[in-house]
Amino acid sequence: MSDHPEHVDDEPTDADETPYPSLDAAFSHQQTPLENRAFIRNLLAEIDVAGYYDRGNYIKVTRAQGGYAIQLHYGYSNGFRGEAEITRGVGDVDRWRSGRGINLWGVSHPENKLRSAGTMENKSEKREWGFCPICGLKLPASARCDNCD
Repeated sequence: MSDHPEHVDDEPTDADETPYPSLDAAFSHQQTPLENRAFIRNLLAEIDVAGYYDRGNYIKVTRAQGGYAIQLHYGYSNGFRGEAEITRGVGDVDRWRSGRGINLWGVSHPENKLRSAGTMENKSEKREWGFCPICGLKLPASARCDNCD
């Protein structure tokens, strides 16, 4: 285990925590959406997993070499040691800095509470806000025409 504070397990395994015998058992118990299971398997493929534990509303994934556990929630996971740990398994996906610790990252799953697997937005597309009824220019998010107001 590293002596850096960002590598200290923030959730020690409690004696009353229920271990899962496998990731599939954890998926089944937590009712993980089918659309997320392959994604999560790929995400964890190169992680040094020691075990899977029931934490009520998420799956705790401990690391064999210690450090922050990964939390597998319904629509996202967090506790990754950097962007590379995410992109190695699943490529360039929606990821973000986690507030759980220094230099930790999270990733959104294909199926989550904000969107379903088949409706992922293209980040390069701009949202349309309609057109000004007076001059016909595209409206900004404020819905007030920059040309007419």
